Amino acid sequence: MTDAQWALLEPLLPLQGNTSGKGGRPEKHPRRVVLDAIFYLVRGGIAWAQLPRDFPPHQTVYGVFRRWCRADVWLRIHDALRDQFRVHAGRDPMPTAAIIDSQTVRGADGGYAGRLVTWANKVLSLPVEIVKRTDTIAGFRVVPRRWVVERTFGWIVKHRRCVRDYETLPDHHEAMVHIAMIMTMSRRLARTADR
Repeated sequence: MTDAQWALLEPLLPLQGNTSGKGGRPEKHPRRVVLDAIFYLVRGGIAWAQLPRDFPPHQTVYGVFRRWCRADVWLRIHDALRDQFRVHAGRDPMPTAAIIDSQTVRGADGGYAGRLVTWANKVLSLPVEIVKRTDTIAGFRVVPRRWVVERTFGWIVKHRRCVRDYETLPDHHEAMVHIAMIMTMSRRLARTADR
């Protein structure tokens, strides 16, 4: 992680020490090194126990990762960077739509048409359009804005830990995807800050 990336991420991290009033030990390892270890793991797709010795012990790194998963820290960092990224690009901070089609989501679209659309409208207040492939059209046909979804998936799968679902817990896999996007967005924002 570069100094510019760390300058973006450090203020978004939770406060050091215990804020719940239950006591606990002070942090032994610098947060930047722990975050670098988590980034290394997500990018390389390695197991926790395979972290190089240059990083803190894998139990410590995993403990921080797990604590931050429970506290939704990864989601908060992701959302804050997403807002900064969109504003920097001259867009509204909050996304306004999602496109899901049969080539993007593996499986039957029929299962998404009801529950996903209802959930997105109620919880996220986002309009969702289900694009179904018809058997009457042969060959390639451009679907508007599909490239945005495919580009984002391309950014995510550059991080080997996100290529397959290696995690036992669903919230850990979700955090891995958030971390992949945190790495991507912080790197891009840091580049623009250096200019």
